[in-house]
Amino acid sequence: MDQHIQNSWYCVSVLWVIILTGTFTISNILSGMNPITPIVKQIYSQIFQSRYDEDMADDTWILLLAVTTSMTYVGSVVGSLLAHPLLKWLARKQSLLVFHGTNSIGLILVAIGLKVAMSHEMVICGRFVVGMSAGLGMSIVPLVVNEMCVPNRRQFYGAVYGATLPIGVVVATFFAWSEIFGNESRLLGTLLYGIVYTVIFSICAYWIPDTPYQTYLRRGPEEAGSILCKLRAGEKEVIQLELKSIVSESVESETAAGSDLKKEATLREIFTTRQYRNHFLVVVMTFSLLMACGFSNVLSFSDKIFREAGLPPEVGTPATMGAFFISALSSVGAVIAMRNFDSRSLMIVSYAVLATSHALMTTSIETSKYASAMSWVSLAAMYVFMIAYGVVTTASFALMGVLCIDRTRSLSFLIGSACFWFSGCLVGFMAPYFTEWIQGYSFLIWMGVTLLGTVILFFFVPRTKGMSEQDIQDFFVIKNSFGPYVAGEGRRTISSGP
Repeated sequence: MDQHIQNSWYCVSVLWVIILTGTFTISNILSGMNPITPIVKQIYSQIFQSRYDEDMADDTWILLLAVTTSMTYVGSVVGSLLAHPLLKWLARKQSLLVFHGTNSIGLILVAIGLKVAMSHEMVICGRFVVGMSAGLGMSIVPLVVNEMCVPNRRQFYGAVYGATLPIGVVVATFFAWSEIFGNESRLLGTLLYGIVYTVIFSICAYWIPDTPYQTYLRRGPEEAGSILCKLRAGEKEVIQLELKSIVSESVESETAAGSDLKKEATLREIFTTRQYRNHFLVVVMTFSLLMACGFSNVLSFSDKIFREAGLPPEVGTPATMGAFFISALSSVGAVIAMRNFDSRSLMIVSYAVLATSHALMTTSIETSKYASAMSWVSLAAMYVFMIAYGVVTTASFALMGVLCIDRTRSLSFLIGSACFWFSGCLVGFMAPYFTEWIQGYSFLIWMGVTLLGTVILFFFVPRTKGMSEQDIQDFFVIKNSFGPYVAGEGRRTISSGP
């Protein structure tokens, strides 16, 4: 793709609206419940007392907390699986509206369950619906951003998407803080805060077009070219080259494989075509590791981690906000660092740091009962984790944006998102029990998973800095072993064999 083709200011504005409203919504879903967990426990205790005329046992609370937390991730898995038929039925913009609308419905259900109906079943149902929204958003938003953006800027906007996720967590945690909305008298403010982004996107949706790729599939090249002229800055003749590339990526090889260039790749085609299969598996693995590294454990129970390490309860939420703020800064730093460093290298180093922070967290929690000063090691470990995770998130979404081609991006992102949320569901549900059974040593489980993922990334993810789109696809064509890859030496055809 010609490097002189750039996004128009209209396209840049559309991308920022989609990214900010999407990531802030998802971040609120992930982190908004954490600071208000004590209030939720109090309300659940009142519900239990009114129903059974006895105090709620600790085991019952642990079960209800695990179900409430994990139901968000169960809903996210369902939402990710529903994204594929939704995208086939609706346009990209309409799918984004469904994502935001589902979030609002879920938040309203949670608010009614906690403040009106006094029903933890309704709260759990609401968290499931909110989770569905998160699954839809994590599948659809990065897909739309990559389809709408000019190819040579996809890695940058993928990094922006990854960087704004922790920024959204900081904002959501701030509004859920007990000094703002996170108290019993102003709880509705925390629960309904996420609806603000639905309103903003709904207003802006009038000016947001469908993506050029989907427009080509549904309405043909003339309409797609018209949209491209709005989204791109440059000579019309040069812009037409991008339109041709949308439907002619690896034309010779795809024709040889008998593909229909006017359809997205099917799951069968992905698994029977080496190139497609290899970058599909890398995207799925990269998505999964973002949660399997234990992030949802730290995210959902950060206040509890600080309290168990010996910090006063009132310090928990401010300390969490500080950690997420540092993570947001590290994400911005990662965007800048990718001008000089490869995103793959940043991911590998950061995952190694994540594993180290898990070890530090284990040490501090298990020794704080004997040495109170170790509570500060726990605080440091939390900050180290969040700094590294900010870099990991930014680098991961930057990398995934350039690994796929248009024909495989949709299915790769949708299934990758489902695996992302399934990993989060597994971690979120098991974390309370691991904490109860083996206490601080539970972090060693996530450390092991993180180290295993780091090794896989080292061998199976290509370097992207200084490599063209064709070089990256060549890597997936020839990748059959642990041997090194040299740009430009790959074959230019796709093999449908193993």
